[in-house]
Amino acid sequence: MQISTVAVIGAGTMGAGIAQVCAQAGWRTHLHDAHPDGLVAGMDRINAFWDKGIARGKTTEEQKAAWSVHLHAVSDLGQAVATADLIIEAVPEIMDLKQSIFTQVEALVRPDAVLGTNTSSLSIGTIASVLKHPERLIGMHFFNPVPIMSLLEVVKHEGTSESTVSSALDAVLCPNSPIRSTLALTFLATADCSSAAWAIWWLISTISEMPEAIRSRASVTSPDF
Repeated sequence: MQISTVAVIGAGTMGAGIAQVCAQAGWRTHLHDAHPDGLVAGMDRINAFWDKGIARGKTTEEQKAAWSVHLHAVSDLGQAVATADLIIEAVPEIMDLKQSIFTQVEALVRPDAVLGTNTSSLSIGTIASVLKHPERLIGMHFFNPVPIMSLLEVVKHEGTSESTVSSALDAVLCPNSPIRSTLALTFLATADCSSAAWAIWWLISTISEMPEAIRSRASVTSPDF
């Protein structure tokens, strides 16, 4: 699937970071939060990050202007997800909350949209169990701080369809993906994820970079593979 529009649900630290890298990738990005103050804070957090980059000479005003064009704060959930190719949920690790959000989202999205959860500890299968089409849900766990870390854990539950897996990986591996290096798919990085019985290593760059990927997460020295 070619990604052009992404909706991020939850504008906290993780959600804002995910929305930021998606906008930087050139995708039209809708950032949504159920709380108006939270949505404002999320947008402010992104702009502050860009402004800090400008102050340090790592980002230009022109880059910020280009990225900002792709980023939209959307207060209405339906409007946020209606045209999205990919929806990424990034709300607190509360099972009932995540299930409630996906129940609402499922009724509002296109039938071919991919549903991703940023959970790092909850069962993806249990989250999906409330859906009419649980095969559409997949784990897409970004690492914090998202704009700096180049890691993404993609995990399927037992019912995730192969087309959903393929679409998720297409999003990660496309030329303008916000995940620019190191790992696209990993089980070893977060062993506490109960849905990670299925996972493989997928290296975007080269095998030689895999030890560095592990070191960046675990701060340990890894032997050569």
